Amino acid sequence: MEHLLLVNIRLTVLGPDDAFGRFPEVAAQADARIAAHLGLAKRALLLKRVACAHRASPFTGIFVSREDSVEAAADIAAHLGVAWNSQAAVQRMQNKWLTRQTLSKAGLRQPAYRLCASEDDLLRLLDSQAGAWIVKPLVGTGSRGISRATTAHDVAPAVAHVRTVQPTGSFLVEGSLEPAREYSVEGVWVGGRPHVLAVTAKETTGPPRFVELGHTLPVTLGDELDAEVRTTVMRGLALLGAAHGLFHVEVFVDRDGVVFGEAHRRAGGDRITQLLQLAGVDLHGLALDGSYRPVPASMAELERVAAVRYFRFPPGTLRHLAGVDALAQEPDVVFCQVDVHPGESHRSRCCTPSAATAALSSPAPLTRRQLRAPIGCAIWSR
Repeated sequence: MEHLLLVNIRLTVLGPDDAFGRFPEVAAQADARIAAHLGLAKRALLLKRVACAHRASPFTGIFVSREDSVEAAADIAAHLGVAWNSQAAVQRMQNKWLTRQTLSKAGLRQPAYRLCASEDDLLRLLDSQAGAWIVKPLVGTGSRGISRATTAHDVAPAVAHVRTVQPTGSFLVEGSLEPAREYSVEGVWVGGRPHVLAVTAKETTGPPRFVELGHTLPVTLGDELDAEVRTTVMRGLALLGAAHGLFHVEVFVDRDGVVFGEAHRRAGGDRITQLLQLAGVDLHGLALDGSYRPVPASMAELERVAAVRYFRFPPGTLRHLAGVDALAQEPDVVFCQVDVHPGESHRSRCCTPSAATAALSSPAPLTRRQLRAPIGCAIWSR
């Protein structure tokens, strides 16, 4: 909103009524708002209301920051004749099976991949091809529903876990790329071409669930590998067909090179947007600029180092919190939030972004010992 006020363009905010209630400041600063559900069930009503507003004051661009809004945005763009990503391009990026098919057919290196619909399917795959396989829903984010299966004992838990996200239908199974290093690539499309703004080193819990624990940017890859990562991402995105807004791509690097992982038509989660802001790049601002004029006014370079970490804790009942107040008082901490409280029981082995978050800005990276706490997340930069 601050960026839009600076560039002085008319903004119409679209969303359900309860969203305006949760974000009253955004609703108040918008020039107009359209209350409508973005789900497919009420898509016709949504398009009718947007078309009515478009006739009164024509829209010239669309900006989307959430994964669950991209399908609606594609339909709106097609209905109004406004330049944005097609529904086909959105589906190729959201559906991991379509992503794999599109990229592998074009010769871009991909992991082995299969569709399974049951425990029996997965058992047959493990019997026929030994090794570690990653089980995941066809559509999803944030490591939800993802686990690793290597033996028959892993099959039932893996299928049960994927069904928590995708209750029915075939799910995706991919050959594990371990011990490959994993990176996230953030950027925007400029004039229809992807522009990489940052590559972050990604930390996870590892097998079997691979829950994200942190990111560091920028990462030092060396000129040759950095160029290969960027080239792979740009080629993959071109093949998938999107050309507007933000992108977040996950890549793997092993001894054979770079593998294009998953792609999303939005900024990365786990507070990567805030990391970029600490490092001197306004990711959303650049994407907004590109939504209403051909080329953003400027493409900022990273000025600082930034990182985020989520700290793990064992399952059970939380009895006592120690270290959080001290963390919040660190001179480099710019944001700290804890949403779990003593007396609450948790099954998860790591906190989620909504459970505990802190942001730091520092002339030098703080050590893991300095930031250690039973529950917490920290972002720092220098």
